[in-house]
Amino acid sequence: MVKIRRKVIQIAGSTQLVSLPREWAKKRGIKKGDELDIEEKNNSLIISTEIVKEPKKIVIHNSKYGRFHRNYLSAAYKLGYDEIDIRFDDKKTMDMIHERVPSCIGLEIVNQGQDFCQIKAISEVAYKEFEQVLRKLFLLMKTMQDNSLAILEEQKVERLEELLILEVTNNKLTDFCKRVLNTRGYTRNDKVFAVYLLVTELERIADVYKHLFRFLIGKKIKIRDKTIRYYGEINEMFSQFYELYYKYDKNKIEFIYEEHAKLKTALIDEMINGAKEEIMVFHSLNSALELIYEMTNVYFEINLESDEKKEII
Repeated sequence: MVKIRRKVIQIAGSTQLVSLPREWAKKRGIKKGDELDIEEKNNSLIISTEIVKEPKKIVIHNSKYGRFHRNYLSAAYKLGYDEIDIRFDDKKTMDMIHERVPSCIGLEIVNQGQDFCQIKAISEVAYKEFEQVLRKLFLLMKTMQDNSLAILEEQKVERLEELLILEVTNNKLTDFCKRVLNTRGYTRNDKVFAVYLLVTELERIADVYKHLFRFLIGKKIKIRDKTIRYYGEINEMFSQFYELYYKYDKNKIEFIYEEHAKLKTALIDEMINGAKEEIMVFHSLNSALELIYEMTNVYFEINLESDEKKEII
C-alpha cells in the first residue's frame, strides 16, 4: 500500500478539503461532479469509487484483421474489452470461439449467428483477486515441475500427458492477471509494466515445459540420471525464486545468480557434447533457466525502493 500525505485546505471557515492523488483519480476516470463513497473507520477515512463506466467495446472483423484466430479473442480479453463482436465468413470460426471462451474468465457468448458472435463480460475483475491468482500461478508451476520430475525418475514419460492440462490452466490464469493489470492497474502505478512482464514470464515457462513434455511423449527416450539431476536443479531454482518473491532473502538471490551462471555453462556443454537424443531436453532446461533468471531481474524492478514485506502462507 502506497501512503501519500496531503495538506488540509480550509475554505469558508468551516469546510476542510484534501486533494485526491492525481494518478489515482486519473486511472479511475474521476472527473468534476462525480460522487465518491467515504467510509469512516476508526481514525481512517476510506475513499472508494463505484463509478459505472461505459462498456469497452470492440468489433473484430475479418475484413480488417483477416481470418480469425483464437488468440484475437484472448488479446481483446486481456486488454479489458467488455463486449466483443466477432464477424467472420468461415464456419470453423465458431469452433475456435467456443474453444477459447472458457479460458477467458468472466466472458460468455450472448448471441451468435452464421457470420457473427457476440461475447460479453458477465462479471467484473477485482484487483483483490490478483494476488490470489498470482500465487496460484506459482503453485501451479511448482506442481508441474515436481510431478514431471517424479515421472522422469520413474522413466514413465507417457504419464507427462496428465500434466498438459496444467499449462492450459496456466494460460487461463495469466490472461486473467493481464486483464486485471490492464483494467485495474497495480498497487503502484510505476510497477504495472514490471508485474505484467513477470506474469508473461510465468506463462512462457509453462510453455517451455509443455513443449518438452510433448517432445518426450513422442520420442519415448530414456532420460539419463545425470539429466534428471539437472532437471531437479532447475526446479529448485524456481522454488527459491517463489520463496524470494514473497519474502526477500539475500541468500536466495545469491543462490539464483550463482546457480544460473554454473548451470548455463553445464547445459550448453551438454547440448554440444552430450547425448544427441537429449539435446531438446537440455535446450528446454536452458530456456527455463533463462526465464527464472529474467524473473529474478523483474523482481528487483517490482520491489526496488519498496519497504513492503510479503510472507509465504
